[in-house]
Formats: sequence, C-alpha cells, structure tokens
Amino acid sequence: MHEQVSIFASSPSLIHISSPVKQPSKASRIELQSLRHQVGLVKLSRGDEDATGNVLQKFPAILDYTVKHTEGHVEFLRSFVGLNDQEIFKIFHVFPSVVSASRERKLRPRIEFLKQCGLETDDIYKFLIKAPLFLCLSFENLGYKLVFLVKIGYKYRTKDMATAMGSVTRTSGENLQKVIGLFLSYRFSCADIVSMSKRRPQILQYNHSSLEEKVEDLIEDMGCELELEKERERRKQRKLV
Repeated sequence: MHEQVSIFASSPSLIHISSPVKQPSKASRIELQSLRHQVGLVKLSRGDEDATGNVLQKFPAILDYTVKHTEGHVEFLRSFVGLNDQEIFKIFHVFPSVVSASRERKLRPRIEFLKQCGLETDDIYKFLIKAPLFLCLSFENLGYKLVFLVKIGYKYRTKDMATAMGSVTRTSGENLQKVIGLFLSYRFSCADIVSMSKRRPQILQYNHSSLEEKVEDLIEDMGCELELEKERERRKQRKLV
C-alpha cells in the first residue's frame, strides 16, 4: 500500500548520495522535485514516457507544485472516486491542470454532486474525460448554468442533469442562454429543448452565432426526431389503455 501511495517518491537508484552530505542548493532542490514528478508520472502512466512528456508539455507548471500536493490529488482520485492509476493518468493527460484545483473546495464537492446524480465510478471517469473543465470552473459559473438547466425542465440530481452539465461546461452562460432563446423563438417549448438535448447534449454547447446560420436545417432534423418520439409515446399510452 505504501508503494502505491508513494509513486511520486524518488527512486534510490536514480540518486547517488556521496559522503560527506552537503546541503543541496535551491537549484538542486528544484531539479530533484522535477525528477520526482517525472518519475511519478511515468509510473502512473505504466511506463509511457511519451505520454508523460505530453503532460509536462501541456502544463509545465505542474513542476511548480510540490510532490506531496500532486500525490494528494492522485490519492484523492483513487480513494474518493475509485479510479485506478491508468485512469487517473488519462485524466492528467487530458487535463493536467487538474492539479491546480483545490481538493476540498473544488474536487470533493463536484465529485459528490456527480455521485448524487447517480454516476458510478466508471460513469464519473467517462464524464471527467469528456468534461474535465467541470472540476475547475468557478462555482458562480457552474451555479448559473445549473439553475438555467433546472428552469428549462431538467430534474436535479439525475444522470440527465449530469450529462447536460458536462456539455454546458464547454460554453459560456451567455451563449447557453442565447441558444435556448433561439430554440424558443422557433416555438419549441422548454420540454422540447430538454428532450432534444437529452438525445444530443452537444446542442447546448453550440456557438450561438454558428447555430443561427444553420438553425433551419438543424431544427427541421431535430423536429422530425421529436415528432417520432411523441408518436412512440402516444402508441405506448394507447397500449396501456
């Protein structure tokens, strides 16, 4: 267990300590910390040095954090989320700045929200791979979008809500509001928009300006799907009578 938790500890074979021991300089301490980070990430990636290099290239500031800090994030994702090392590394690879998010102020409450929505470990992993920004956006940003989704008809603490939240993390609150407004202007109800976005969550993150240019074709396509779904629902109701 100690070996698993301490994957970022330096390997004795990598560092030769000569006698007498001298107090390392600041530059040496920084170099040693950088080495420990790299060794830890390579272990986490199961020896994939190229992928480790990609993480460092995407977010070189990871080396500014202490080994203990990064190790704490790894252990949090193991113990609280239930991820294995390979899954944790993939999250680091997709979004290495996850280490900049406070474990207690950001990571824990957001993972708890996903659990309350009914997501299991595998679901949470897939969610974080697709929408890693969810972990770092401000509470104000996420709160505004959450309230907006509830207002148009999403039920709180459901898997559909979690999926929608994952989609809207990729757009601004202002753009989301304009996209919904555009659909409403074409006489779609809030229930229609919720139904469509459950099938195609990406419509919530479309750029408002781009969507307006092709809205006729898009709405015609989605409208046909909506009518088919309503017809299926009517048939089900008739069978129940």
